[in-house]
Amino acid sequence: MINFDLSSWTFWVSAFALMFGVLILQKIFYSAKSFVPLPDRKPLVCLLPKYFLALPLNIAKATQDELESRLAMYGFRVNSADDNSVRFTRGSVLGDFSIKITKVNVIAALPLTDPVQLKVEYGVIFGCAFDTGDLWKFCRELTQQVEANARRVATADYIETGNPYQSPPR
Repeated sequence: MINFDLSSWTFWVSAFALMFGVLILQKIFYSAKSFVPLPDRKPLVCLLPKYFLALPLNIAKATQDELESRLAMYGFRVNSADDNSVRFTRGSVLGDFSIKITKVNVIAALPLTDPVQLKVEYGVIFGCAFDTGDLWKFCRELTQQVEANARRVATADYIETGNPYQSPPR
């Protein structure tokens, strides 16, 4: 029989080191995992969820500012940008496991095309081990809301011109 002495400092140091090691391994595996297309059906449980999805902006030439303004409506802000990609972040690492307040990263490859290809992942170490469909639902809702907004913008451009034969501005 194994006897654990909870008052021993070596027990607590070992327990902390084990937990820290598990988190580091989880982060390594999550970083190495590739992005997968967003499935049509909500998964029951998904290990290390990372999705990519296409967001139609319905504009002739998608720009970083346009994408930034569309994602800002949903709480995202630019975290970092370079010549190859731009990273948007929403939420906090101090949040809980709820998808509404946990940190989520969205990465777009540059130059942008329409539809914009986005990569969506958790931005925290402890929240990325498995998913019961929250990240999937978040991605699905984001896609639907941006599509609806893109249709509304395209319709507003059409109504604004008043000419049914005029192409939307480019």
